[in-house]
Amino acid sequence: MFGVEDEFKELKTALQTLDCDMAFVKSWQKSYDKTRKLLPGVIGRYSAARSAAVQAESILERLEQSMKDKDTAVWSREQLREFQMHIRELKKLQNAFDHEFLVSKEDKELHLTYQTVIKLGAKLGEEMQQRIILQSEIENALSLLKENLEKEIPDYFQLGFFYLHDTDESLVDLPPSGRLERLRQNFETEFYAPMTKLLTDAIQKADTLKDTLETEQGKSRRADRISEELRVLWNKEGENVPPQERADRLVRQLCAQAVQAAERK
Repeated sequence: MFGVEDEFKELKTALQTLDCDMAFVKSWQKSYDKTRKLLPGVIGRYSAARSAAVQAESILERLEQSMKDKDTAVWSREQLREFQMHIRELKKLQNAFDHEFLVSKEDKELHLTYQTVIKLGAKLGEEMQQRIILQSEIENALSLLKENLEKEIPDYFQLGFFYLHDTDESLVDLPPSGRLERLRQNFETEFYAPMTKLLTDAIQKADTLKDTLETEQGKSRRADRISEELRVLWNKEGENVPPQERADRLVRQLCAQAVQAAERK
């Protein structure tokens, strides 16, 4: 994963130079590295579920349109063949979109409606009453699936960190918004806040040393070395970003880089 190890190594060097709690930094890095290793699988599972849901949505839209277009009592053999081909495609996707941050396995309404569409669609004949029922079920399934696709996409690093310590079972009784809030709280409390506090304190220390070090720059090898080590914590040229914001940026950059590297795999 290009760049992440080097950036974290620079950060650790700066923190060590400032005599920070390196036992905590080591423990935090261990959680970070474990989360990174989980990310390809975590992102892959969510992406596959979402892709399956989008495909199912598209098929249901085509079925819905077919029911509206072909409202005559008699369908041609070709029309029936095309319709049932779409039903078979739906069947292949059944349960493929299950994911606790998309379509929960506990969403019985959607799963039962989806199953009814497959069952009735496979037996579609000339009876108008049967078609009316099927059309209604298709519309219901499509509406329910769209609702799920409109849910907020979870933050992938937060999702990976959640699965490092927890399982889907702990989410069963929570609504979608509650599940996302669980992710955020877990990430903020256990991962983000402790490191951001340590970094904020370290950046404040580094800032107090900056003027002195710059005065000695070129005159003292020690000052030159320390300046180079602390550069990762200082404002970049032309910036005037407060310590807490710089700490936030450093942590979130590390998380974003881990996600980007996982998405490339």
